[in-house]
Amino acid sequence: MTELVRRSPRGAPVVAGGLISTFFGLFHLAFWRVFDWSVALAPLAPLDRAVMQVLNVHVAYTILFVGYLSLFHSGELVGTRLGRTLSFFVAGFWVLRAVNEVVFFPNPPLPSAMLLATFVGTGLLYAIPACTRARTGAEP
Repeated sequence: MTELVRRSPRGAPVVAGGLISTFFGLFHLAFWRVFDWSVALAPLAPLDRAVMQVLNVHVAYTILFVGYLSLFHSGELVGTRLGRTLSFFVAGFWVLRAVNEVVFFPNPPLPSAMLLATFVGTGLLYAIPACTRARTGAEP
């Protein structure tokens, strides 16, 4: 990971985004315990309860995959057309998550405001390299 950043310093923001993404992916896997979902989701209809849990597992899987790509393939994410396209998509994911924080959690307490800033910041970590092109050599 650090060797890749040394070879491609433009990938450093993506690596930082990868650390954040990995943290949130692991956090999503802990939702059952953290939010006591066996109790909290019990009042939901069985189908709604299942959908909620399935979506959470898939969000965790997706975010962990983004973390993996960001930590171990940051050079490709910033140095190729496909990588920048994917980085731009990931930036959109985090910015949309920030928008959802405002829409679904109005009048936020401090932790929610901190999450909002984290989501916007993570989106920027991916957007900046996604919107820039390498200035040296031919693009793969």
